[in-house]
Amino acid sequence: MHKPELRELVAFAEWQAAQLTRAAAAARRSLPSLSQCLRGLEEKLGVRLLTRTTRSVSLTEGGRSLLADLDPVLQGLDTALDALTSFRGGPVGACGSSPRARRR
Repeated sequence: MHKPELRELVAFAEWQAAQLTRAAAAARRSLPSLSQCLRGLEEKLGVRLLTRTTRSVSLTEGGRSLLADLDPVLQGLDTALDALTSFRGGPVGACGSSPRARRR
């Protein structure tokens, strides 16, 4: 199994049954791009996450399981990023340019 990219997991988590158009807009992607991303995620994981018909798209059992596990992880990531607001306006430097990194 190839590890998926974060953007693929976020796109999947933003997907809502029969709401691919809204999920594509939220992810700032075109509908074909989002659909391709979700297919790529399924290929990487080797698991079908969505059942697609000509009239609807729904989660498979594997898709429901992944979504249930992803939600708290992505919420934790949002919380961690939101917590950084208290550091805005402070010193900013390039990665690896801290005094500790320069001493090495």
